[in-house]
Amino acid sequence: MMTFDSEEELVKIKRLYPSARLLLRFRPKHSCEVLYDLGKKFGCDIAEAMDLFQSAKIMDLNVIGVSFYVGANCSSRDAFSLSIQQARKIFDIGLQVGFALNILDIGGGFRGRYIEVPSIAESADIINKCLDDCFPEEEGVKIIAEPGRYLVESAISTAARIIGRKIVYNNGKNGNCRGKLWCD
Repeated sequence: MMTFDSEEELVKIKRLYPSARLLLRFRPKHSCEVLYDLGKKFGCDIAEAMDLFQSAKIMDLNVIGVSFYVGANCSSRDAFSLSIQQARKIFDIGLQVGFALNILDIGGGFRGRYIEVPSIAESADIINKCLDDCFPEEEGVKIIAEPGRYLVESAISTAARIIGRKIVYNNGKNGNCRGKLWCD
């Protein structure tokens, strides 16, 4: 299973892995302040969805769903709800083209554990309500989320790039350490 967001990627997938199960990744339109905006690099514009679905259909590729990513550490309470509403419109376009879509990947962007607003509980309430409205359970759409930052951010406190190292010899300041690399 993989995402695509351009005609070029569809051509590459058709050539290299035509049996792949595909998710159309779109770039959500919202005004959320984010730490990393991967929408500048990944995701198609919503206006391109019909053409991409049609190209995938012509190439006989298997599109099974829609994907988006609101951006890392998204600060907006509305970003997920707006993106899910946009995903519904794109989902409907895919169904109209003739794909049996059954997966929605809402990506990540959940705030880390040390950021209080919106909390994970607030985000979950908003997301669940919007999913109930836009993708009712009876449709049988599988929902995927990628809460990586929320789950692991507290495990990391510092990161450093080491560009060199220096061996420091103990020059016998303690009488029993002569010639050793390190001595207490």
